[in-house]
Amino acid sequence: MALTLSLVPISFADRSSPVAPEAIRFDVKALWNISPLATIGCIVVGLTNAAFRSLGPIYAQEIGLSVTAIATFMSAGIIGGVVLQYPLGYYSDRIDRRLIILIATFGSLLAGLFLAFVAGSDEWLNFAGIFAFGAFAMPLFSLCSAHANDHAAEGQHALVSAGMLFFLVARSHHRAAPRILPARDLRPACALHLYGSNPGALHGLHDPAHDCAQTRSNRGTVDAVSQPSAHIVLLQQACGRPDAERALIR
Repeated sequence: MALTLSLVPISFADRSSPVAPEAIRFDVKALWNISPLATIGCIVVGLTNAAFRSLGPIYAQEIGLSVTAIATFMSAGIIGGVVLQYPLGYYSDRIDRRLIILIATFGSLLAGLFLAFVAGSDEWLNFAGIFAFGAFAMPLFSLCSAHANDHAAEGQHALVSAGMLFFLVARSHHRAAPRILPARDLRPACALHLYGSNPGALHGLHDPAHDCAQTRSNRGTVDAVSQPSAHIVLLQQACGRPDAERALIR
């Protein structure tokens, strides 16, 4: 319903087609020359925002939040990003955009320090901290992209948009998170690989000895896979070496 209603003002807007750009060659050096600040900013934003989305639930679980509280924790960060999108964009159009980027960066830094050293395991303090983090961190990509477009010459805007998205997505898909996870945190994912959707086979997931026994009894299933997933390999390594609590995916 909301999506349909959003099309109404668009239908009354100017519908003339813009001039099609000429063939564009992706050029990292050109993007750097246009705006080093925006280039570095989009790379860093891709790293930090991806870490929030991938490790946020694990952090919330480790401090003892319930499943409902974990969902609220993640939602608070995303909602916070929506709240300050318009105010930060509004002021960045009227004063130096670099100043707004600096304010948003320091705001997200302070929120991160609050979560690390003040919030502890308190549920509401963590909600407030992640809300503030999302409020300042989420708009940073839009601010950096707008700053790059401010310095783009005629005909370079498509290159800038493609380049900023490339830097954001390339860093946000960096698979560094599994390298720092304890083996026990990956057992549910491994069980889904090993046993499929059979709920009866998932009993005992919280018993490491049971996990290892079940994995060894299902070696035929694992060996039948030509290219087992990294999660299965990690669980096999942990079961083969009980002391490998923090086995790494190489």
